Amino acid sequence: GILDKGFYKGQECFLFLHLNVGEYLAACYLTKMSLKMKKEWVHNHYRENIWQETLRMAIACDYQGIFVEELYCYRVKMSVARGRSFF
Repeated sequence: GILDKGFYKGQECFLFLHLNVGEYLAACYLTKMSLKMKKEWVHNHYRENIWQETLRMAIACDYQGIFVEELYCYRVKMSVARGRSFF
């Protein structure tokens, strides 16, 4: 199976044996969030290494392109803030 039973803080829980399953399900969840929540999530987590694969999967599943657009806008804002005019 793809699930394993374990304990976390004294409570029984289920864990995915392979991280990609959890990352894929998290990406599916992200694509169903509201536009505002997607933007907030990108702003809060895009630099965290643990979320990189999930973000890649969300980009692949997001037919509206919100994640790519938000990452691009954030990169432009950061470049202007640092005094750069080109990437």
